[in-house]
Amino acid sequence: MFLFLALFWLFLPQQTVPTKPGEEYDLKIQYEFRQRPAPPVNQVRVDETMAERDKRFNNSPLPFLILELNVIKLAPNEVRIKAIRGTRESFLNRKVKPGDQIKLEIGFVDDLKDRTIEFEYEIVFLNEKKDPLSRIHLFVEEDGTFKINNEIRGKF
Repeated sequence: MFLFLALFWLFLPQQTVPTKPGEEYDLKIQYEFRQRPAPPVNQVRVDETMAERDKRFNNSPLPFLILELNVIKLAPNEVRIKAIRGTRESFLNRKVKPGDQIKLEIGFVDDLKDRTIEFEYEIVFLNEKKDPLSRIHLFVEEDGTFKINNEIRGKF
């Protein structure tokens, strides 16, 4: 009986946080052209191809993705915002109020497509007890398709 309850608890469907309605926020995609930081010169990578090496040492300006979130409306209990990378690493955690504009620097577009940086993000709205109330799910596919809450919003 104990084994059955333990297995049931493990496979119990996790409650998902509902997505935030699109009319409560505005998300703008911006590009800046930036140069990659110079890689260490004294480091040799034996397993990389010439194309990978050329990409690493390329110093031409490349498109860098920045998302600007404009919070239009909050639910009655939403007081905080938390931005999470796909690996569950939080990189933004602060109080929020309607009218706030939050800038999220994501990274180079080529790196998103090549999967060398995180390609999945969540913006979670929290209450005072830091319980999640709603979320915005961002995802970049390998072909460059950009999705917000599983809705296609463009292609890089």
